[in-house]
Amino acid sequence: MENIDDTLTKAISNNEPIKGKDILVGRVLEIIHKSYKGFSDKEFLDVMKEKIMSGKELTDYERHIFVDVLMFHRKMEDECRDDTEITPRKDN
Repeated sequence: MENIDDTLTKAISNNEPIKGKDILVGRVLEIIHKSYKGFSDKEFLDVMKEKIMSGKELTDYERHIFVDVLMFHRKMEDECRDDTEITPRKDN
């Protein structure tokens, strides 16, 4: 069974509209919202978000940025936060 990110990646990559699919819409908003912090072109993110929310097709470049950059960064951030346990070294 596919998880939400796999489903979203497939939909965005294939230019499938996600309008009306609340769980996917929520994930798009979450990914873009978290990306504002480290992304230099906020207008680009706004345009991409509006296109996704309205069901318009993304350009190849927009799809690449969303799937290969934004989603990848969110995944890495989530994995690092979940798996990283910092403990002091005892051999110092």
